[in-house]
Amino acid sequence: MAEPNSAQDFIKSVCQQIRAKRAHEHLTGELLTHIESQKAAYIADGMDEDTAERKAVMQMGDPVVVGQQLDRTHRPKPDWIVFSLTAILVLFGAAIQYYMSTVAARVDTHEMFAKHLIYVAIGIAVLVIIYFVDYTILGKYPKILFGALVLIGILTFCNSPVINGATRHVFYVVLLFIPAFAGIAYSQRKKGYLGLLICCGFYPVPAVLCPLAPTLAGLIQSSTTCFVILAVAIAKGWFDVKKPAAFALICTPIVLTISYALAKTNFLHNRVIAILNPELDPSGGGYTGSVVQSLISGSKFWGAAAISGRYASHATETILPNWNTDFMLTYLISKAGYAVGILVVLLFGLLIARMFVATFRQKSALGFIVSLSVTLTITLQSLFYVLSNLVGPLFLPETLPFLSFGGTGLVVNMALIGLMLSAFRNKDLVRDSTVAARKKRRQFFSFEDGKLTIDLNLK
Repeated sequence: MAEPNSAQDFIKSVCQQIRAKRAHEHLTGELLTHIESQKAAYIADGMDEDTAERKAVMQMGDPVVVGQQLDRTHRPKPDWIVFSLTAILVLFGAAIQYYMSTVAARVDTHEMFAKHLIYVAIGIAVLVIIYFVDYTILGKYPKILFGALVLIGILTFCNSPVINGATRHVFYVVLLFIPAFAGIAYSQRKKGYLGLLICCGFYPVPAVLCPLAPTLAGLIQSSTTCFVILAVAIAKGWFDVKKPAAFALICTPIVLTISYALAKTNFLHNRVIAILNPELDPSGGGYTGSVVQSLISGSKFWGAAAISGRYASHATETILPNWNTDFMLTYLISKAGYAVGILVVLLFGLLIARMFVATFRQKSALGFIVSLSVTLTITLQSLFYVLSNLVGPLFLPETLPFLSFGGTGLVVNMALIGLMLSAFRNKDLVRDSTVAARKKRRQFFSFEDGKLTIDLNLK
């Protein structure tokens, strides 16, 4: 192969070796910058422009070798730990559902297990599809996606079945708003107070759907997560505003939104009564809290619970509502002991810890904020479910990701994991700033004393 004589020929040859097309743009810029810098130094030493460019290109080395080195560091890299832990939880969930289908002599439990396997297959397909989709559309078209979710939310509310007085599928639509809101926050970077005000305008939208459903868990989840997303963006200096004033500004919509939502529903009042004194719950939901507390208090580290009192002579399946869905963890602990509950919590703890690690290793602002939104969503779902299954339904547990029965919940959470894995897969390919501008970013290339150095270990 003939040696390139111009910067453009050299860069073209380098890029031909790099299979990740998305990396070409920023690598082209860095290569051209270093060639032009060295060229300017040669011109300053008295060389003519053409000779200076040829010599600067020669100093860069063999373009094929340089391209092959860059190709090794610019390939999509999946986070196998998050993927593996998710797979373990999905398989564990299938095993739990199978166990539950065998303990009750009811036809519907066998049908539910068969349906669960179908949901798992659909969830895996959705995860894979989203994994290979360009997640940066969240940053390019966030308002369009947000508007589409509003339409989906309205259609869901109007057409979904009502279960125990609630349109529960709305909760899962609310979960999808969270990464979409992360895209809104990303798109408003560097727009000052105007950008922050625009974010505050989008902020209440998913929460407004919650009292319509109604879903207290969705209200708390969306409000908390969107607030954290904005707070982190402010802390990182995305909006270039005074931080104390900005933090005060974003507190306003959360207070107004929650006040409006609570004024439209008495869920919070009734749930507090149910958890503190189940017998006084005016809605009758205190029965579930009473059963949960009785089963948990009688549970052992290993083996079936020793239930006393008025529930002692009844099978767990007959006294615990939604024992194979909403209160699956309570059921497992009462049947097999706290050891099973500890295993479940440990698995989720490992997954969530790894998700946070992966989030803070992101090199792009969009990848970081999207990963953070998914991590917070999975974390809060798991926390709400575990607390409700251990102390009683302060807020109705909607789903335990990957383990609970329910097609919509499983598919939505698999989609969220697919989105995060897509962001992590492309963490070396999508380039923008994740930190304040004052922090100097290490570069792939450095040229000193006539030698080109390629740093392949950027962290």
